[in-house]
Amino acid sequence: MYNKFQLAFKYLRYYLTASNGSGHGVHSPFVFDFITSVLNDKRFFYAYDRIERLRRQALADNREVEVQDYGAGSVGISSRNRKERADARRSLKSPNMPGCFSAW
Repeated sequence: MYNKFQLAFKYLRYYLTASNGSGHGVHSPFVFDFITSVLNDKRFFYAYDRIERLRRQALADNREVEVQDYGAGSVGISSRNRKERADARRSLKSPNMPGCFSAW
């Protein structure tokens, strides 16, 4: 298992050396079209406002739920009772809209 510094270094190295984020080197026409037309599209769509409103609601939700984890457990939270906003903070993606940070 990597510590946080090692993970950050690996991510930074990948981010700087990955070359097919713009579709270069992708042989499949379908995948190339998907990358260039969908993943790299920076236009604003009507659904972004609603999605962002739902994100803000989830991040502000103070309700507490009881979780029965049948797997290996959570690294971040060890209790059975969790707040909705804590799960939202760990699981929601950051907004990916024009003018925001994008991994592409």
